[in-house]
Amino acid sequence: MTDHGDRVTARLASGEELDADVVVVAEGTRSRTRALVMPDVELTELGLQIAHLTIPRTDDDDRWWRWHSASGSRSTSLRPDNLGTTRAMLAFLTDVRGLEALDRDDQVAILRRTYADVGWQAPRVLDALDGAPLYFDAVAQVRLPRWSAGRTVLLGDAAWATGPFGLGTSLALVGAYILAGELSGGQDTGVALARYEELMRPFVDKAQDVKPIALRAMNPRSPAGLSVQRRVLGAAGALSSVFGGLVEKLSGPPSEAIELPDYRARPDRGLTAPPRPRR
Repeated sequence: MTDHGDRVTARLASGEELDADVVVVAEGTRSRTRALVMPDVELTELGLQIAHLTIPRTDDDDRWWRWHSASGSRSTSLRPDNLGTTRAMLAFLTDVRGLEALDRDDQVAILRRTYADVGWQAPRVLDALDGAPLYFDAVAQVRLPRWSAGRTVLLGDAAWATGPFGLGTSLALVGAYILAGELSGGQDTGVALARYEELMRPFVDKAQDVKPIALRAMNPRSPAGLSVQRRVLGAAGALSSVFGGLVEKLSGPPSEAIELPDYRARPDRGLTAPPRPRR
């Protein structure tokens, strides 16, 4: 990408060139486009490895997302999709780093060894590994000193990936809303991008405060920890407000913690109108 000051030229792998007023990089935690303009990213891995794959649906699969936790901080989950197949997820905590950079064969070998004794639906998922599309990644948080460079701006996980309990979807939607609102105000692009970061940064900082105890609570290591987890989850239906409050305290701020500006109510689209609380 080449920033000319008044526009950005993006050269694609095909050789085609596209000119844009602003480039929004709305990619994932390990965004390669981000690296073209902001290479000074800090990735903080949380020790949680997750493998996602799509497997054939069976008669045993219903419309529920089913989740099974095993000792050793390992879990297996199955969730039916809208394409007639089932999405499987294998997640485990480990102190080993760099697994996401291994080739597929090595990742499959690690998954087979890690889940060999888990039981439940894990053997079914392992059997599908050879032929199923696989996405394997280490959950990490993204921290950057800035979210824009010239006319290129980051959005969502590319800017502020928070980890497993950090309101990633809410942050992405809120960020897109604020970025669009500020860009539509008619002010200088640099001012709009700075205002976008000013509004989003405090909420992102709170959401990135993921406590290690939350990861351990959802991925118990010992049989005793599993027993406690199951008792708590079993009571969650009857004590939903209490359980929800506990998860909120462990994981981060609620999505209502940020106040959204009502850009439609600002005739001049300026920066002085008070924000309207999100309902």
